[in-house]
Amino acid sequence: MSFSQCAGCAAPAICTVLAMIRDTAVIIHSPAGCAASFADFNRKYKGMLRRKGLPSRNAPLISTNLTEMDMVFGAEPKLEEAIKEAIRRFAPKAVFIAASCGSGISGLDIQDVIDRVQGNFGVPITTVVCELYAPKKWGSGFGGKEHGLLTKVIKPPEAGLENPSFYNVIDFSEDDSIKKLLHETGIRWNYVAYGAEYETLERMGGALATFHLHADRFGSYLAGKLQEDYQVPNVSLPLPAGFAGTEACLRKIGEAVGRKSEFAALITRERSRYTERLSKLKERLKGIRCLPIVEGLDYESGILSILRELNVEIAGESGEKYCAARPAPVKGKQASRRPVHSSDSLYGPEGLRIGFYQGYELLPLVRLVSPDVLVVKHRSLAAWGVRLGIPCLWLDEDAAFYGYEGLLRFGERLADLAGNPHHARRMAAHTQLPYSEWWMELKLFWEVGRHG
Repeated sequence: MSFSQCAGCAAPAICTVLAMIRDTAVIIHSPAGCAASFADFNRKYKGMLRRKGLPSRNAPLISTNLTEMDMVFGAEPKLEEAIKEAIRRFAPKAVFIAASCGSGISGLDIQDVIDRVQGNFGVPITTVVCELYAPKKWGSGFGGKEHGLLTKVIKPPEAGLENPSFYNVIDFSEDDSIKKLLHETGIRWNYVAYGAEYETLERMGGALATFHLHADRFGSYLAGKLQEDYQVPNVSLPLPAGFAGTEACLRKIGEAVGRKSEFAALITRERSRYTERLSKLKERLKGIRCLPIVEGLDYESGILSILRELNVEIAGESGEKYCAARPAPVKGKQASRRPVHSSDSLYGPEGLRIGFYQGYELLPLVRLVSPDVLVVKHRSLAAWGVRLGIPCLWLDEDAAFYGYEGLLRFGERLADLAGNPHHARRMAAHTQLPYSEWWMELKLFWEVGRHG
């Protein structure tokens, strides 16, 4: 298995996005334990409805609750019943069925069930294969039978229709600041985002081009397949991280749509609005040392760009060589030492990778670089910083920090945490770490090979 497979479950990443599309239903064909993420999906779903001024309700989610008996005797009847219940309960315009490790290992044929019952319902039903153990990238699961998501949901341009006059914008973040800027240009945008109506997916195949604003894998998959199957050009954009990244992104969009001068004026106006606030924020952040632990090179580069623009010192970016200090002793045998990481920086393609469940490596690293604030992508790592008395900024949705307002929002949260570390220090005073002092003093950037 690859490192990314071991880093965390693949299903929540895609199910979160699908559940956020209005007028759809999501079925997770899995044991009940896989539905533990429903609480998080529901929290985000209700938050999305609140931000858009829509009535609050629970997310349209169903679990088939597979058991040991289903693994042995088959779970097709359960899946059929779940499809019927989802359509009866939610009256959706589409039903997405997410696979799981359990359904994949047992060989349950989801597509066969869909083919058998599809004719009984007037809404498209499609499967999303995202078992952790099978594909090295969960997005490859969409490449199942005829790309069900595309062939059943996205409609091809109507025959005889005039030249399209709109552009797709894929933006699966929880922030609408860039959307507001784009709508000021007067151009027609088909905005595919959290809370978007189902029809936005249907008409994606008839766009002039697709702009994918962030680094999420589902959006990348959609943009790539639209270009491959519907000849909708996929315009590659820089991440809108920080003022510089946002402006580079807007310039690229303006160039692609033939409105360079309008977008240049928009950039000038927006920068003048926020320059003073940015200057004051930099003063608050002066001297702060931050350690970001973010999975994924695109996400990591975005957060690093934001930190640099805020003039925050990035711990581990340069200086000491991060390699083996000494090998662990192996009694009676010679221990060969091979550095796993010997770069001048903890970041970039050759940088150090710490997964969601590798707190045992994070703690010695934090001790080594001594940051004032820890920035992490996953909540499971957030608690470890607090145990060491270091405030931690959890990037529940890191794309929410993109754009002009996102940069300022990120900086203000960072300044608040660094300026008030007392909560973390009080927690650390009453916490006992599960690792010995010997372990905490090690530099865990080597492998020890044993041979006779």
